[in-house]
Amino acid sequence: MEIVKNNLGEELTGFFIVTGLFFIAFAREAEESEITKMLRLKAFFLAAYLNFFFLLIALFFTFGFAFVYALMVNMGFGLLAFIVSFRILRWLNQSKETNQ
Repeated sequence: MEIVKNNLGEELTGFFIVTGLFFIAFAREAEESEITKMLRLKAFFLAAYLNFFFLLIALFFTFGFAFVYALMVNMGFGLLAFIVSFRILRWLNQSKETNQ
C-alpha cells in the first residue's frame, strides 16, 4: 500500500456534482400534495428505467476503461434523469390543470 499523491480536483468535482444533484432531487416543493408525491414516484420509476437503459447501452457499446468512465457518468445520470422527468411531469400536470 502506498499513498497516491495526485490532484483531488476530479474527485472533489464529482463529489460536489453528485451531492448537489442529490439535494436538488430530494428537496421539498413549496406545496407538497398527494399529486406531487405521485409525480415523484412516476419520475423515480422513469429515471430507473432510463438509468437501466443507459447502463445496457454502456455495457454493449463501451469497452475497457471507457466503461469505467460510463459508470462514473452513471453516478449522476440517475439523479439528473429523476430531476428532469419530475420537472417535466410537474409542468405537464400544471398545464393540464390550467386547461381544465
